[in-house]
Amino acid sequence: VTMELTDKKIICGPDGKVTYKMTVKNTGDVTNYNGFFIWLWAPTTGSSWSTMDRCSTPAQIIEPGESAFVSVSFEGLTDGNQYSFDPYYYTTFQKQQRVRFNSSFYTDHFTYKSTPRGDANGDDKVDISDALSILNYLTGNLTADFNAAAADVNNDGQVTIADAVIVVNIIMNP
Repeated sequence: VTMELTDKKIICGPDGKVTYKMTVKNTGDVTNYNGFFIWLWAPTTGSSWSTMDRCSTPAQIIEPGESAFVSVSFEGLTDGNQYSFDPYYYTTFQKQQRVRFNSSFYTDHFTYKSTPRGDANGDDKVDISDALSILNYLTGNLTADFNAAAADVNNDGQVTIADAVIVVNIIMNP
């Protein structure tokens, strides 16, 4: 199995949450039956890095030539701190060998910056376009910049029409 990372995006949410989204393509000639796993690293003293967390995805069947979308979320990040994602996949059904998408460690460096609650489209402000982004999400018109963690304004673990109403209230009553 040979997998290629064709697109990736890091979306910082509110309250120490971050989502890593990637699109992968099976460029080999064998079906992939495995999920993916992503390590989150944080710097320690000097130039060392330490594992902060690891997240696995459920197994996915990806036929040769097909692509799949993968999204994982982590919590507990601190504003202003440096972090890095390191995505892997297994090469065999028996999960005997894991492979990095890139040859180097800590491939996706970023500085965590908390997104304002309600900033569903990630433009660092809460305005009517965020309420529209939530409504688009609810009707199945998901955009690449949609930030579900920030769109969950009432922090109940789901994005609903109530969140769009709260965004409108935030705009009308600054």
